[in-house]
Amino acid sequence: MDGDPVTGRRHAPFARLPTRAGLTLVEVLLAVVLLGTGTTILLVSVQRGLAVARRAVQLENARRLFAALDLDEEFDERPAEPSVSEGTFEAPFSAYRWEREIRPFGDPDLPLFEIHTRIIWGDRARESMETFVTLRFIEDENGGAYDGPPPGADRAAREGMPPRAAPRTTGDRP
Repeated sequence: MDGDPVTGRRHAPFARLPTRAGLTLVEVLLAVVLLGTGTTILLVSVQRGLAVARRAVQLENARRLFAALDLDEEFDERPAEPSVSEGTFEAPFSAYRWEREIRPFGDPDLPLFEIHTRIIWGDRARESMETFVTLRFIEDENGGAYDGPPPGADRAAREGMPPRAAPRTTGDRP
């Protein structure tokens, strides 16, 4: 044994610490609880992530189906009263269906209509839907200019303001 150079004392050999042959029951239980908690959190996170991704795909499909439906739809004449129509889509979107309601918007004499289009998917017990609301100018029967009162004329008269000029349209829009 070597001595301390400053004090000259000799050191006792390092005492051996008692060794343990294995893990205690508390350590094993703590490891199991931590592993179980971590696994549960991971599985819930993955499940929610997949649900969000599935919902995003469904909403994107609904948006695309609405765009296709809106492009295909021709409004040849102004509906005299609110109308409702519905239909389905072809494969691969056969799980989706649509409903559309057209009703006048604002002054009944104006050719402006509010169109509510719902794209619906899922089974009847758990349906999901996305609703699209648009305003559309639907020309009169002869396709020409609208000759009714200017928009806002009744409001302007009530408020004592001069009415705005009526917008004029022709059949050939860009």
